Amino acid sequence: RTLGFGLAGPLLKFLVEPASMLWPQLLASTTILNTLHAEEDAGEKSMSRMRWFIIIVISAFLYNFIPGLFIKSLSFFCWLCWIKPKDRILNIVTGINGMGLLSFSFDWSEIAFFGSPMVAPWWSECNFFVGFVIFAWLVMPLLYFTNTWDSAYFPFSGHNAYDKHGKIYQEKLVLDEPSYTFNLDKFKGYSPIFLSMGFIVSYFGGFASITSVLCNMFINHYDNVLGALGLKSHEKPDIHAKLMRRYQSVPSWWFFATFFIPFLLILVSADYFHFTVKDVYLIIAILLSVLYALPSGYVFAMTGQMIGTNILADVVGGYILPGLPQGFLLFKSLAVQTLVSCLEFTGNLKLGHYMKIPPKTMFLLQIVCTIITGCAELALKEVLITNVPDACHDHSSSGLTCWSPKVYFLTSLLWSAIGPDHLFAFKPFRFILWGLLAGALCPLLTLLIRWRLKKPGLSYVCWPIIFFSVGLFPVTHSVNFTMWFLVAFVFQYYIRKYYFSWWSKFNFVTANALDFGTVVSALIIFAIQLSSHSDPVLNWSGNTIIKTTSDAYQLPIREVPSGGLKMDET
Repeated sequence: RTLGFGLAGPLLKFLVEPASMLWPQLLASTTILNTLHAEEDAGEKSMSRMRWFIIIVISAFLYNFIPGLFIKSLSFFCWLCWIKPKDRILNIVTGINGMGLLSFSFDWSEIAFFGSPMVAPWWSECNFFVGFVIFAWLVMPLLYFTNTWDSAYFPFSGHNAYDKHGKIYQEKLVLDEPSYTFNLDKFKGYSPIFLSMGFIVSYFGGFASITSVLCNMFINHYDNVLGALGLKSHEKPDIHAKLMRRYQSVPSWWFFATFFIPFLLILVSADYFHFTVKDVYLIIAILLSVLYALPSGYVFAMTGQMIGTNILADVVGGYILPGLPQGFLLFKSLAVQTLVSCLEFTGNLKLGHYMKIPPKTMFLLQIVCTIITGCAELALKEVLITNVPDACHDHSSSGLTCWSPKVYFLTSLLWSAIGPDHLFAFKPFRFILWGLLAGALCPLLTLLIRWRLKKPGLSYVCWPIIFFSVGLFPVTHSVNFTMWFLVAFVFQYYIRKYYFSWWSKFNFVTANALDFGTVVSALIIFAIQLSSHSDPVLNWSGNTIIKTTSDAYQLPIREVPSGGLKMDET
């Protein structure tokens, strides 16, 4: 993670110093820090922020035991699925693994799956939800219910890959162990790889975000770039920038050191553990992060949503490291995590900018905290894997299903083991390439329409966010989108518009309190589940009903023929 810190240095003039770079996700952090350290609201008769924070924390802590432990059906309240649990079409239309119509969640951890809906700007949240509506409620049902690419034989959405018999894809049957290299003869003898419609559309969105985020920077932030480079009049510094000038800035060699030292260690480690990855490929991985650091940074700073290089790393890594899934994973980790750590670190520097923390102090604290948390995470993962025998299984008794590592492994199977050459020979995978064109054209067409019709409101249309929301389908539930947007509407639109005095004082405090109380409660619930080796802990209908529907089993609307399916090639 420290490798990305070195890339953050050049971004300070673009993403930290300008007042227009708001970083909305940091407003909640600054509010709670002021609440915890500032004096009480003097002269006000209404409730203080600190007292309100404590009340909400305790309430969220106690309440979370209800959907998290006692009545888990409240987390995914799919009442129509419970009425007709075997009706597959109804379960796809209303279930959490389908379209999610008329389903709800009363679990804050699910509502705030994408981050607190009470923090991001309202226009950004609208773009995010519009992407979900367009694809999950219009495009995906149209393709799925017409059985496009034989998709009706597989779940509507999900993060698994399937074989021609509709079973989970057995990657061991196409790989040679222990090298884990791809065997083409085994692949032809076993099965092509099939994905759910949600996974296919998510890749389309991922490809579209690759080009749309670049177009977005040139269309909407062209003046910002020129101003930061001194080629155009720069926006006037705000009070934060003026006060921060009293501190010494971080020396440039600090950033260089945090970049080159970890990179050299990675080169040595890759050679020691025989990843068979050339040094030039690791440099390419770093260059991908460099290329998208500023375009993604602008979107992150304005909307609170981080658009990474996952899809780009998949395709590039698949072409330069064919048949080497282990080396591919190293390449992708470097390309993706370098950008993530770079933007997170830049955001933390902006937090220090808001809170008037000396840049040198902020820099050193980030390094120390990263090393400590990195060691703690590795230790915790080792303990869990060692002591939880069914960890990362789909039906783990402890609830540790590990969806993120599974998606990471599946991408290595798709793009490196099998490879882009074999994947793009099939129609579903060629479809996702159209995302590159869509991502480039949509921002340009919106700009032309805005100029032609003189509609300044179209400037709020953010195609990178629209496509980004699509890319989250395989690892989310539809109710995460709908409930997130519903709460956003209540707080970021209705209350902000009609009760602004309350919103300005308590909104961000409430968001932090809900997150804090829920997280502490979730840790206790997690410990209870591990000790009982059971999920759910309480075995009654309020906890088990959500596991008895067609939606829970992700059953498709068609049964695979006895001889299996054959993916069309052209």
